[in-house]
Amino acid sequence: MRSSVDAIDLIGIHLALSHFVSGKGEVRFLTTGLSWATSHSIATYLIPLFVGSRVAAFHWRYIQMALESNIDLIFYLSLAPLVWMFNRKDVPVAEKSAFGILLSACVFKNTIFQWVIKMC
Repeated sequence: MRSSVDAIDLIGIHLALSHFVSGKGEVRFLTTGLSWATSHSIATYLIPLFVGSRVAAFHWRYIQMALESNIDLIFYLSLAPLVWMFNRKDVPVAEKSAFGILLSACVFKNTIFQWVIKMC
């Protein structure tokens, strides 16, 4: 289920890159990746962090959520150029297939991480 949401993220990033953000390609994918990561962090981590910060006892879970938010920022900043390069017309077929493999790995990253954890 979560992988299907990640596929919807790819579609949303593609739509944002192609229709909603104008300018040079480098600026477009940087703006799209940063705004997508910000909205993801707000939607995922803001309410638990706000509710947890009001409690008198400190818990390490909030440090972990902050680190996960930073990792998500790096992930979405690297996902936006992959989508941008995959949708370009002047990219050779061999490179486009490599970008496709990387994009599919990004879609199934949670499944891959769970599989690696289970194997270790």
